[in-house]
Amino acid sequence: MLGDYRCEANPVQQFAEECLVGAASGGGMPAKDLFAVYSRWCAAHGHAHGTSIGFGRALSNLGFQSRKSSYTIWLVTLSSGAEAYQAS
Repeated sequence: MLGDYRCEANPVQQFAEECLVGAASGGGMPAKDLFAVYSRWCAAHGHAHGTSIGFGRALSNLGFQSRKSSYTIWLVTLSSGAEAYQAS
C-alpha cells in the first residue's frame, strides 16, 4: 500500500515503469529527447514535468545510468508504452 502511494506520488517512477527499458550495449537516448517524451507524458497524465535537472536526478535515484559525451545520454530506450508520447 505504501509502495503504491510512493509510485503515485512519483511521476518519474510511473513514467519509467510505463515507458522505459534498459538500452542494449552501446545504446541510449539523449537527455533532451528523453525529457521531451517525459514532458508529453506528464501533460497527458496531469503532472507538472518540473526541470530536466530534477528529472535526471530522479532517474538516477531510481537506478538508471547515464554517460556523458558532449551531452548526457541515458542508457535507456523507449518501450512500446511510450509510443503515444513521441514526437511525430
